[in-house]
Amino acid sequence: MVRQRGRLPLLLLALVLAPAVGAGAPSDQKKDDKRQQQKLDQAQRQEVQSLVKLVDAAMTGQTAPSDIRVTWTNDFLKALEGKTYVPFTLTLDGAPPGAYAMYVRVVQRGSAPISQPGKNDDEKNEKGGATAYPFDDVHFLDLKATAGQAMRLSRAFAVAPGDYEAYVALKERGPAAAATALKTTVVKHALTIPDFWTNELATSTVILADRVEPLKEPVAKEQQIEHPYALGMTEIVPAADSAFRKNEELSVIFLVYNPSIGVDKKPDLTIEYTFHHKTAEGEKYFNKTEPQKFNEQTLPPAFDITAGHQLVAGQSVPLASFPDGDFRLEIKIADNKSGAALTRNVTFSVVGS
Repeated sequence: MVRQRGRLPLLLLALVLAPAVGAGAPSDQKKDDKRQQQKLDQAQRQEVQSLVKLVDAAMTGQTAPSDIRVTWTNDFLKALEGKTYVPFTLTLDGAPPGAYAMYVRVVQRGSAPISQPGKNDDEKNEKGGATAYPFDDVHFLDLKATAGQAMRLSRAFAVAPGDYEAYVALKERGPAAAATALKTTVVKHALTIPDFWTNELATSTVILADRVEPLKEPVAKEQQIEHPYALGMTEIVPAADSAFRKNEELSVIFLVYNPSIGVDKKPDLTIEYTFHHKTAEGEKYFNKTEPQKFNEQTLPPAFDITAGHQLVAGQSVPLASFPDGDFRLEIKIADNKSGAALTRNVTFSVVGS
């Protein structure tokens, strides 16, 4: 039996009574578009306009700049108002540290830009054209280098379920005279947003976490955009990749949605975690942890799904006993009240000490 550490379950308990993730930025952003535009100085306005035009061009199939190589990863969680919350992380290869402007736009797959490149963007924003996209937002940020690590930045959006394309235009900021030397890139990523607003048992993405940190207080609304993985009194720091060393722990976190509940307003779930080792001869059972149970006896007395409390599951497993190689973690969720069941799989590698 793989030994499970105790710190992660305690932090997950802090998440259980946290409210569900809000739809957040999209609706708030639409209300504040005009006010935000008024706050931008002339240089920022020009940068926003150039980024908007780059995304408009990319949407029409024109070649986009790619001075910075970008790797996109994202997760899906249930939001409010029938939406799905999508925190995403960009890993940047070839981006020098410093000041950047970033424009994010999410559109229905196959959509054309609302305005054609070259149209006056101040007029477009004044008329509300930009807010007709399911989501768009602009950020001015400073990227800092960490020794031995690629630079990463995380943001989030919330949209209704469906098929989308997300565009991110990122541009290095600097003096106008140096404009030709400033790095710029446009990224396009296709997304199929799941619908968690059904009666069927479901889970969020299974998040591989580098660490899970307790917070002294919830992140303020105006800071949430910079901390998209902050949920209640806990902040998740996603792992940079799926390769781990033996002196590290494998931490997985996910939320369970739509379990059956009784008059006690409590679910009755059993979650099993089984590890399989991928060898030259094929996949073999390696080990498992103690099953996790969520029911009237194990959940806090105040837990109430109808009040919006979240059902958060996960494990933190030391990897010292794992041999080098590739593994699959099989997660089985059984709803003991309805008989429904589902399975989630996570692949990872152990690469030595």
